[in-house]
Amino acid sequence: MNLLCWNTRGMGSLTVFNKLQRLVRCHSPKLVFLSETKLWGSKTANLRFGLGFDSCFHVDHEGSSGSLVLLWNNEWIISVKSFSKHHIDALITNDRGSRWRFTRVYGHCKTIERIHTWEVIRHLNSLFDLPWQLGGDFNEILGLSEKKGGSASYYSSMFYF
Repeated sequence: MNLLCWNTRGMGSLTVFNKLQRLVRCHSPKLVFLSETKLWGSKTANLRFGLGFDSCFHVDHEGSSGSLVLLWNNEWIISVKSFSKHHIDALITNDRGSRWRFTRVYGHCKTIERIHTWEVIRHLNSLFDLPWQLGGDFNEILGLSEKKGGSASYYSSMFYF
């Protein structure tokens, strides 16, 4: 089973779309999650058609950042259980009948708001007793050794992560 998850940092350019299209053709993922696409409405539908997927769920962006997109083909049954501008949580029944959870997160960019990301994850953890694949761009680091440039990260934020 192939899954593709990518923080695109914008799908507005043909170059980015062509790279994504090559990845999809080469690896044939069953499910694609994209964060920070900066797409909305019909542009997301165009992306779905351009990549050859049957179904799509998206969360529109706010301002100049964000937007989450989940793409899949109808051989899987996907039921989105909750979403926000920072996550999509779905139950998946694959073509073999196995059920599992797929949750992708795009963490708050502002350090002070990142605690909300961890609260959502803790809440989602309590909802189902199924195998769970959780991932995404948490906008956080585990330690200062991972950081290059920018302002100093606060230890309290890393602690919650």
